[in-house]
Amino acid sequence: MLLALLFRMYFIISIHNSKKLDNQITYEVNSSVGGDAHHYLVIAKNLLDHKQYSDTNSSTISEGSTWRPPVWPFILSILLLFSKNLFSLLVLKVVMETFLIFFFYRTLKRRGLFKRYYLLFLLLIEPQILKYSYTFLSESITALWIFILLTLFLSLNKNKRMHIAIPIVLAVTILCHPVSIFFILTLFLVYVLINMKKNFKKTAIHIIVFLGLVSLWPIRNQVVFNKGFFITTSQGATFSKGWNESVFDEFNNVNGDLANEGMNLKYLSQERIKESSNSPIDRSKLYKEATILFLKQTTLMEKIKIMYVKVRSNFNPFPEVPKEDNLEYLSSFFRVLYLILFFQVLFFLGKERRINLDQKKSKVAVFVLTMFIGQLLMSLIIYTGLRFNSIYGLSLLACFYLFNEEYIDKLLSRIKLQ
Repeated sequence: MLLALLFRMYFIISIHNSKKLDNQITYEVNSSVGGDAHHYLVIAKNLLDHKQYSDTNSSTISEGSTWRPPVWPFILSILLLFSKNLFSLLVLKVVMETFLIFFFYRTLKRRGLFKRYYLLFLLLIEPQILKYSYTFLSESITALWIFILLTLFLSLNKNKRMHIAIPIVLAVTILCHPVSIFFILTLFLVYVLINMKKNFKKTAIHIIVFLGLVSLWPIRNQVVFNKGFFITTSQGATFSKGWNESVFDEFNNVNGDLANEGMNLKYLSQERIKESSNSPIDRSKLYKEATILFLKQTTLMEKIKIMYVKVRSNFNPFPEVPKEDNLEYLSSFFRVLYLILFFQVLFFLGKERRINLDQKKSKVAVFVLTMFIGQLLMSLIIYTGLRFNSIYGLSLLACFYLFNEEYIDKLLSRIKLQ
């Protein structure tokens, strides 16, 4: 634990010394630096100062702010109560994440699921999560929500098949990072199927809780802007970036969204483009319409080729564009382990053919399978890559240990590390 904290502290000091925060991220509304991280900070500060989900540094609402899902800006606004200094804020974020990882690890350890403390060390330095812990992006926070889901799912057994926190955390995870949506929906479907027959009434309540919480944000957006129900205004742009003629040659798992989201607009008439306003919501709808037209004019073989390129990139553990990042070499090693885990799980479920809630390995296998399906569907329907897949790193590492615990302990005993 101490070694992991020292390791994390080293990264904090490195970032502070490199002046990255000073040079790349500000609170300025119209700043051109900082990208996604900057936008989260602006919205969070607006929430704190003006009690409005906006990016205008005022109480004036803005469509642009809905490009970001709401959970992380709200959490970040709470952290801002303690300090607005960017370095101090980053330390608070890292401390919060470290505490939560430790807390839920201890929860699983008390239940006898984790036996070794070296796993806690590995969880705290999991390279993909570590990388995003030292940014103001939402990936590492989303990874924590998924790890909490894993903790809750593993606590289920034949006597305790349900937990009200599960539909709540499922909904919060989607509203933290919508890239998790297909994984969440798959896991929720499994959860419902497990419980529907034995406790229909309580299962129905959990369904209502989940759908109600997820719907709150789209309903808010419809009430505020009166332009439809949506989680983020980015959905049209991401749909367009995942389906266009450049995917064949340019798509990769490092910057797969490199394509211009307006590329498909050429399939729309100039009259349709002119009649649309330049607001973020209207542009999102325009991108969606244009991409649907692109799909209608694309042959079946071309669609299959695009899907193949995206799925191949999604499950490639190595960066398809060189990255000058020492942490990336370690990240690739861990992603290879996770890919091995996917194959292990598919083999295990094919052999077992049923879910045993009293068997740890069976529950782990089901959870990993939902992550596999979630990543597959996201890569097919939209797109994904190394950054977006990092949200699963924490849970996949825990699952890899739980699924291979016997072999890992034998290996460690041989090399006398226990």
